[in-house]
Amino acid sequence: MSDVEKSTDNTGFLLLVVSISLATFMAGLDGTIVNIALPTISQAFNVSSTTVSWVATAYLLVMAGCVLVFGKISDIIGFKRVFLSGFIIFTLGSFACGTLPDMFNSLNVLVGSRMVQAVGGAMMTAIAPAMVTAFIPMEKKGSAMGIVMTLAALGTALGPTIGGFLTQYLSWHWIFFINVPVGIVAVVLGAKVIPASISKGTLDGFDRAGAILVFTGLASLLFVVSEGDTMGWTSPIILGLTLLVLVTLGWFVVHELRTNDPLLDLRLFKNKNFLFLNLL
Repeated sequence: MSDVEKSTDNTGFLLLVVSISLATFMAGLDGTIVNIALPTISQAFNVSSTTVSWVATAYLLVMAGCVLVFGKISDIIGFKRVFLSGFIIFTLGSFACGTLPDMFNSLNVLVGSRMVQAVGGAMMTAIAPAMVTAFIPMEKKGSAMGIVMTLAALGTALGPTIGGFLTQYLSWHWIFFINVPVGIVAVVLGAKVIPASISKGTLDGFDRAGAILVFTGLASLLFVVSEGDTMGWTSPIILGLTLLVLVTLGWFVVHELRTNDPLLDLRLFKNKNFLFLNLL
């Protein structure tokens, strides 16, 4: 291979890793960037701290419930379509978070926009590691995965700092507007450097029942864990949702073992290495 070919390969590798890393970084960043701005948002809409916490909680609930679903969808229709669609939805959701709440003077609009943003975030993060496996050469997979996961953790860690800076020196709107130019760049870059994926079929046979069950179960579980201490572990809502978690996730396990094309092949957990890795 000539030096020119090597340089081109290295450039393509770096651009592809940058595209994937932008997704994991931004999704992680937006999981924590709003936390520091919640008191300011609470004052802007004249709501309690408990109510305004839904701006952060709604994002996490939707992310938790959607990641597995979009991972399966990407296996069927291709990584590139889901990834770029996710970034577009994430960017539009971010713009809506920064503009629509003031237009309608409603915190509910902000929460709804955050949920749209989370759908896009789930689409991106669900398949980022899989894209490394599918598109990065074997000898570079380790370094690529290290970069992607490091930037995901960095986004989560930097969220409060960046959110505090933007809120203090600009306004809370900019914790969402900051995603818009990054999202545009990422979509343009991804469209050029991410290899086209061949569709393996249609969504006609998609496990919709499994998707509903796992979304309900995981979102409810996250709500119980995050709000149980605030609402009280013996409150009717927490106890009711705990029961819902047990029923939906239990039903999900039974359903996945019986269906022909499961959302999650639970038989993989018979492999001890796979099981212990996930437990860790």
